[in-house]
Amino acid sequence: MGDGILKDKVVMYMKQALICMSIAALVFGSTACNFSKEQSSSSDNLPELVEKDVQKATAFEKDVDYLRQRGLELPDLPPDSSIRLEAFFSMLVEAYDSLGTEIDISKVNPKYEASDALKKMTLIGVHDNQFEIVDAETSDLDYGSVAYYLMKLQDSIQKRFYSRSDPTATTGDLLQRINTATALHTWTEAANETRTYALGDLLEGEAASDQRMTRLMAAEMLVSAYEAIFGEIQLVQTSKPKDTEDTNAWKSNELFFWSESGNFEPEKTGNWDDWSFMSAISYDATLRLDMKLQESKAPYGSVVAALATLMKSYEGVEQHVIEEKIVLNERPYDWHVYQQDTGEYSQLNCMPSTVEMALRYQGLSDVPSAETLRKDNPWNGLGWTDGVAEKVMLQYGLKFTDSFDTTMDLDKMIDHLDKGNILYVMYRELDNPEGHSSMIKGYWKIGNQVQFIVSDPNYSMMGPFGYLEYVKDAQTMLLDMERHLTRYFIIPPGE
Repeated sequence: MGDGILKDKVVMYMKQALICMSIAALVFGSTACNFSKEQSSSSDNLPELVEKDVQKATAFEKDVDYLRQRGLELPDLPPDSSIRLEAFFSMLVEAYDSLGTEIDISKVNPKYEASDALKKMTLIGVHDNQFEIVDAETSDLDYGSVAYYLMKLQDSIQKRFYSRSDPTATTGDLLQRINTATALHTWTEAANETRTYALGDLLEGEAASDQRMTRLMAAEMLVSAYEAIFGEIQLVQTSKPKDTEDTNAWKSNELFFWSESGNFEPEKTGNWDDWSFMSAISYDATLRLDMKLQESKAPYGSVVAALATLMKSYEGVEQHVIEEKIVLNERPYDWHVYQQDTGEYSQLNCMPSTVEMALRYQGLSDVPSAETLRKDNPWNGLGWTDGVAEKVMLQYGLKFTDSFDTTMDLDKMIDHLDKGNILYVMYRELDNPEGHSSMIKGYWKIGNQVQFIVSDPNYSMMGPFGYLEYVKDAQTMLLDMERHLTRYFIIPPGE
């Protein structure tokens, strides 16, 4: 296509690689860019002297006023200053509370040394404790981090306050995310309005915000939003999809969407929480990349603009708040055992380690270590069976019962957990030839989705409640148990 090609294939793949790396590392940087529209004065009837003295409120001032009206206690910072992670998380917490309900952190480990804002962001899935935060009170945020956390916040708000029985993505879902990203990156201190789009700006013809979105519709929206900022995307022959002649599909292929097969699948639909289908994260990263802003810190004004845009996007939308329940059976002392610290055969010591956890959970005295339990029951260096574990637990006076069914009953397991018990389970994950054991110490129910809270002897990372733990889909765990052993031990708390 000669002079009509914007970028050659080498540049295109370098861009693709940079975008993918920035998403994987969760490190997106950028700075504000001047794309504000000049606002003309309509004060012809005022005296000239008054007209000169009247200044329109900036977009920053308007957004600050809006957020404060919604109950947010914003930090008093100049719009061009950087914002620290701790202050940013506090803003997100207040935005979440304003849109829905207050985040309850009463079940979080009281010994967990973190701010309330960080604990709350972790509980609603915005922050993951597996990613260590260094100097939250002094570290300035880059654009990429702000964008990532805002998108995670949108996921949580949508899931908890605006749930739908049909998770299929709509054009309105993508519009919300495009506007948040656009507001974040195109904010300028002198702007009188925050840049956003109406659905009609991005889609030709009649389109409703609740319309099921195809990939081709997503492509049109993303291309339209991008071109409104940068100008027309030139067609690159090597990016042409195999299965459609549509120009928007061609423009967005290898810019916002990628396919190993070369097919675009224009009529494909997906779920609102599927980032690869929605591709707003790619739009977000592409803005930064093409503005050459990867390393920049996000000014406070851009953060305010994006958060106000996010909150405004839910105005007029009917809420459907789903029920959330957390049952966490913990102890006021540490009872987790890490099997990799159990000496010889540590790779196979999940069962002795889980036995030690059971003894500790019940508060028994003189509890032997998993290493000692293995030495006393070497079992030829092989993994223990449930029979060996049962014998050892009885030997040390543990009080427990068991359940042995052909198929696993989730309601029955939940009932045991509701009564304050923990469950010693044995299972084998798909594509893993070896069995494993862990302790289920509670569950987290959000709507109809149930996740078990697991204390795993082969896991040593901080979980959402500030203990060494993780959450696992309950139905997946039941299948893993049925694949290995449908028996489990029910361990009540001590006296």
